Amino acid sequence: MNAQPVSIPSLNELGARRTKELVFTGEILTASEAKDLGMVSRVVPRTELEPAALALAERIAARPTFGLKLAKKAVNQTLDIQGQWNAVQTAFSLHALNHAHKRATDNGSYIDPAGFTVTSDIWDLPEDWDTPNQDH
Repeated sequence: MNAQPVSIPSLNELGARRTKELVFTGEILTASEAKDLGMVSRVVPRTELEPAALALAERIAARPTFGLKLAKKAVNQTLDIQGQWNAVQTAFSLHALNHAHKRATDNGSYIDPAGFTVTSDIWDLPEDWDTPNQDH
């Protein structure tokens, strides 16, 4: 199963049905799909990623530090009240349990459901996943 710790907290953003679909199928979203679902705020081509990230960081760094700290605290406390902290802790615990189970039952390898391939990598990405201007 491809349930990474960051998958479960998406429940608040995506709803239970879509979250279960993603977690149960191991579907890998494109950047555009993640943006459409509200999981990321913007998408840029890979070649523009570093300049875009630095520009955003500079914009944030120019804001008043104390105000940013208060805003971050307010957002994080609201998420905690809504159960975000517990969701993340639960996801990490289950993720660790999954690794322990895999090591105990599969000698640390990952086997596809059809039993055709054994791999040490759970990410079966398309060969062109990192090609510039591809939406992967």
